[in-house]
Amino acid sequence: MKSNQTYAITLVEYAYGPAFSNAMVYSGYYEMTGTTAVEYVIGVIEGPSGILLVDCGYDPQHEVAGRESRAQNHIKYQHPTKVLKKAGFNPEDVSGILLTHLHWDHADCLECFPNAKIYVQKDELFGWIETLSMPKEYNTLKVSVDICDIKECINALGEDRLVLLDGSVEDLFPGIDITVAPNGHSWAGSLITVNTKDGKYTFTGDTAYVKDNILGGRHDGVSMPNGYNCGSVKNVLITMQDILRLAQGDMNKVLISHDIGVWDCFESITTPEDDLRIAYVAK
Repeated sequence: MKSNQTYAITLVEYAYGPAFSNAMVYSGYYEMTGTTAVEYVIGVIEGPSGILLVDCGYDPQHEVAGRESRAQNHIKYQHPTKVLKKAGFNPEDVSGILLTHLHWDHADCLECFPNAKIYVQKDELFGWIETLSMPKEYNTLKVSVDICDIKECINALGEDRLVLLDGSVEDLFPGIDITVAPNGHSWAGSLITVNTKDGKYTFTGDTAYVKDNILGGRHDGVSMPNGYNCGSVKNVLITMQDILRLAQGDMNKVLISHDIGVWDCFESITTPEDDLRIAYVAK
């Protein structure tokens, strides 16, 4: 029987990109010129299964994160552990990290949560190991991944903290479902659907950077994939339809970690000392 267990969801901002190129936001499908502001957010799920993170953010001390965050002119950066502590979550208390995918801005701080099990799609991890072993002619595929994050997954394996997911999983935890996003933005992403007292919310990972990727930049319902995709555009579009199905067509139930509009949808506060935001999606 499907679980009716409910959870609280909090979103914690740790960096901000004021001007991400529309050539990447819409991957050439709409407005090659201009920019879009984007967020860098960690999701926190609280409930009977403990404290679970949806992704864990980046550390600019690492090679790829430093290079990419500087190139994209990120501002207001604070280390994810620092902002999580301000929101009331200690890194040592995190029991699990649900990775939507292994790109640098989602999986770069795994080592900061020593007691957390890491949940990642098997095909995602194996896909990046294969990709990173390919010769330099294929380096374009590698720009979004830091080998240090792959190493942290292997380290977690040695500590019995790595859980490989083989596709979609109903009730990975009671009330938390995984829907696989195969061979699209990444080799095998995870959509994470969480039951709350206010209904179900779905974390999209980077299948979409902003709502208009799903709804269409012209608000005509024609979905427009974003950049940094390594798989099939067709699969990205199929996953966008999966997101709409999971949300029953309600975009307010879709949690896109780079979409600045998230702060308008939920009760939120701004921390005065660093001008970063915290949103309470469901309490």
